[in-house]
Amino acid sequence: CFHNGDCIGSTCFCYRGWTGHDCSQFHCRDVHECSGFGTCVGPNVCKCMTGFLGRGCTIVPTCGNVSHCSGRGVCVNYDVCKCHKDWTGLDCSQNSCADLDYCSGRGSCVNAYRCECNSGWTGISCAVPDCAAVSQCSSHGDCVASNTCRCHPGYQGSRCSEVADCSSFGNCSFHGEC
Repeated sequence: CFHNGDCIGSTCFCYRGWTGHDCSQFHCRDVHECSGFGTCVGPNVCKCMTGFLGRGCTIVPTCGNVSHCSGRGVCVNYDVCKCHKDWTGLDCSQNSCADLDYCSGRGSCVNAYRCECNSGWTGISCAVPDCAAVSQCSSHGDCVASNTCRCHPGYQGSRCSEVADCSSFGNCSFHGEC
């Protein structure tokens, strides 16, 4: 009887939830075959379809207090949402990276861990100056931030394109004449 019933003589007397001449088949009669809203997966055990709960899949949860999960999740219990990927919060209304400063303050989080960078910034978290997007530093300086150059010695100006005049070098450290 496959340990699912008692064998008396040559006849199996099946335990509750089991059927068949050898008690090898399970059924869900006690839960009304899962009410048509689930699948019988074991003796009187239902796997409910999304949106149905309870032993026999007869309970339809209500999510009235969480605005139907904002269209970004599924109501899985009374006022409990299971959010779709990239969404969070009680009603699935928050982007999962919105609470993080994931975009370094230089962009907007448009999806979980995906930033739309402000002009002049690039990279996964908008932390890298996009020197190609702005006028470069005339090959006489290094781009250190959006629209910001650090000039090499002897050059000045916002784009390091001007030759520094002698006054910026002082007296040439007493080792020469400017």
